[in-house]
Amino acid sequence: MISLLVIPSLIGAGFVAMNKANAANLIWAVSNVFMIYYNYMQNDITQVLLFLVYWIISIYGVYRYSKTMQKNKVNILKSTL
Repeated sequence: MISLLVIPSLIGAGFVAMNKANAANLIWAVSNVFMIYYNYMQNDITQVLLFLVYWIISIYGVYRYSKTMQKNKVNILKSTL
């Protein structure tokens, strides 16, 4: 089970290496929820807290990227008008 949960982490690291941090954050935002659940079921509260922090960071990364994309759309619209 845990090896299946590690695969998205490795894929996310690959996306970061390819300069695609948003894709990595999206993957981690999903996979970290499963890691939180898995570690909770294992009664490993320290790992639950660790992956909760990772999840919050990944959600923040997705949020920042979406704000940047919205800002870029506005700038593109202004430049075409």
